[in-house]
Amino acid sequence: MRQANDMVMSNILLANGLELMLSANGTPRWPDVQQLEVSAPGPTAAQIAEAEANADGLFRIWSWGPERADWFFADPDAFPLTEAALEKFATWDEYTENPQLLCIPPGMPVTMGNPYPIEFTQHDENTIVMRAHEFDVTRIIHLNASLVPTAEESNMGYSVGYWEDENTLIVDTANINYPYFNRVGISSGPDLTVHERFVIDDEAGQIHYSTTITDPWALTEPHTEKMLNVWKPGIELGTYGCEVSEVYAQ
Repeated sequence: MRQANDMVMSNILLANGLELMLSANGTPRWPDVQQLEVSAPGPTAAQIAEAEANADGLFRIWSWGPERADWFFADPDAFPLTEAALEKFATWDEYTENPQLLCIPPGMPVTMGNPYPIEFTQHDENTIVMRAHEFDVTRIIHLNASLVPTAEESNMGYSVGYWEDENTLIVDTANINYPYFNRVGISSGPDLTVHERFVIDDEAGQIHYSTTITDPWALTEPHTEKMLNVWKPGIELGTYGCEVSEVYAQ
């Protein structure tokens, strides 16, 4: 992905003919050459065994799958934007207005497109807790509850969910005050809501995830995207430890 002053690289063809893949879940761009994958050391046998013993449907640590959430980084032409949203995007300055450069965690729905592991745990019978490695984010999903119009607004909003069946979790989120719905400066409005569907395939070790964003200020119609999360036994969540660069701390 390339922008005016920077680019994000996923694949590099080296002078010696090898392809360097910069993502652990990357897809080869030059399939006829040998690939080298840049990734951290894999989990130990003990970590894998513990993860397999404790996995319970949704409740485990998930990684990005091959169907990645690249749309979270997409340009405006990927969305049915209103004129107001397009005009505001035209004045966005990534280097002075991007919250992540100041270590401000992303809110909903942006945080669901992060490329790092996420973990779901059952806090109690009415509460699911989602933790993300990226920016050490925590998100609360209230089960069998109703959206509360008077709930305090936050970056994550107020999420309520229910089990449609034993493998399908439905979540609706409102009261979101995070200013963007993607990572490249597309603004969101005050009435943004998010409808999510998590379909767990235990046998394949996958979550088929879809999200529908409704925002009368930013979008001319609701926008739906899908992605795939995969289970890699033994992967740990870890901590993010973001530190603001001196360049942006001025």
